[in-house]
Amino acid sequence: MTLEDTIRGLAGRGELSHISLAFSATAGKFRAVFTPCSRNGNSIGEDADPVKAVMLACSAIKVRPQKQPSHRPSLELTAERVGEDRVPEDVEDLM
Repeated sequence: MTLEDTIRGLAGRGELSHISLAFSATAGKFRAVFTPCSRNGNSIGEDADPVKAVMLACSAIKVRPQKQPSHRPSLELTAERVGEDRVPEDVEDLM
C-alpha cells in the first residue's frame, strides 16, 4: 500500500484529522504525527525516510478509544426548568 492509498483510505473512512511531518535534528530522523477522528490522542512514527515515518504513524494507532458518555443530558426547555415567562411560544418570540 502506498502513502497516497493510506491517506485516501483514512480520509474516505472519515478518520483523517491531522498529519504532520517534521525533521528532528536531535534524533536525526523524520517524526510524523497522525491524529484520527474517532479516538482521543495520536500516533507517532519516526524514520530516516519521511514517507516511512508517515506510514508508521498512520498504521500504528496506539491510543485508547474515545470515552462514550453513559447518559445524555436532557436539553428540553420546560416551564419548570426555565421559568414560565422565559419559554417561547413561537419562533417570532425569539426575534
